[in-house]
Amino acid sequence: MAQRRMNRATLDKTRLIDLALERVDLPLGLISNLEYQPDVDLLSIHFRQPIDEDLLRPDDEEGIVGIYDGEKLVGVEILDITGNLDAVNPR
Repeated sequence: MAQRRMNRATLDKTRLIDLALERVDLPLGLISNLEYQPDVDLLSIHFRQPIDEDLLRPDDEEGIVGIYDGEKLVGVEILDITGNLDAVNPR
């Protein structure tokens, strides 16, 4: 995956969705809320209603974690959404 470098302060919702779509297929019509946490480079996406997990498969190894309400998938978190996490938190 190509490294993406950008100023987090200038990220808008459209750019965050574009970055998310590079990593996972999203049900765009069902997105109800986006929350970006720049200190950990995390994008949380919540859906208006639960979706079938087969439509969107969370993948921990790719940094895509499902948000569940019981057994229902109600959103996802995408870690290192901008690809700059190492620059923010060098080892």
